[in-house]
Amino acid sequence: MKQTTSLCEKCYKHIPSQVIERDRGIWILKDCPEHGHTEYMIERDAVFYNSLINDKQAYDTGGYVIEVTDRCNLTCPHCYQEPDNSKKDKSIESILAQIKSFPRDNYSITLAGAEPTMRKDLCELILQIRQLGRQVNILTNGLKLSDIDYASKLQASGCDFVTIGLNHPDYQGVAVHKKQLTAINNCIQLNFKIKNINYTLANLEQIPFILAEIQNFGNTAEEYRIRGGANIGRSPNEPPSYLSTLVYRIHKEVTANKWIWNKVKADDNLYHYMVEINGLSHRIIQWADVTTVDLNELQCGPWGSFVPNTPLTNLMHQVILRDAAINKGMALLDSVPLKFYKHD
Repeated sequence: MKQTTSLCEKCYKHIPSQVIERDRGIWILKDCPEHGHTEYMIERDAVFYNSLINDKQAYDTGGYVIEVTDRCNLTCPHCYQEPDNSKKDKSIESILAQIKSFPRDNYSITLAGAEPTMRKDLCELILQIRQLGRQVNILTNGLKLSDIDYASKLQASGCDFVTIGLNHPDYQGVAVHKKQLTAINNCIQLNFKIKNINYTLANLEQIPFILAEIQNFGNTAEEYRIRGGANIGRSPNEPPSYLSTLVYRIHKEVTANKWIWNKVKADDNLYHYMVEINGLSHRIIQWADVTTVDLNELQCGPWGSFVPNTPLTNLMHQVILRDAAINKGMALLDSVPLKFYKHD
């Protein structure tokens, strides 16, 4: 048994919890003073769970993620944000003030949304962040980068790299996928560095196509990420899913293709697993939701603060709190325990 902290799915308070092994799986047992005792399986394969080695020295988990708009030009089924195109963007001044409040380190800033390229002043925002001495990444669906002139302007403004959420052609349709591929080709042509290419799965049947597409990309991106959906934000009531399920299914496809699977040292935990496939870095991800989150697994970056008056904590933790406070309009009734903060 391990002691940890989780969240009550009714009130979202941070509550004492225990992680135990039972029926060949791993369970979290939670006790909320107001809403009682609950139990959830958090990993179906105890052998897999016990094999995870979190080597924080082998992987850089730094970086800050900030939201710069609630607007978007797509309606992705797994978006945590529930975009609102009628909402006014944050001012550049307020974003810069937020960044200035962060610890004085050399961590990069990732501009997220919804979709940051919806901001007409994105290039000016990037320029001013660069003047603070921070590198800048944008997390984008890539649609606007299919215009090579726009991509060139972003690069010229000082954007250091981009992360593109690509997904399977069935996810948003073939036309959208083709535009995203054009965006990736534009970045290659411009020598505009692509940090990650991310895929969110609608179902496990999409894995063979995604793995084959990644092989075609080769070293186009530093890292490829494949993530299962979670019940956060605009989610189609995802069934329970586990990291081991994704890892085993991907490994099965790699074996069938006679590709090379090489487990590498990384910051593996209950929610992500790093492997090289034919020498290409893959991060396999299965986020928790409010029912299953083990916060002791999340004392690492990337860091964010998406909800007013909350400290910098792990991105997934912030996304879950945001779902309560902003998507559901709930009041957050307690403070975040100090051990989960990002400190200088």
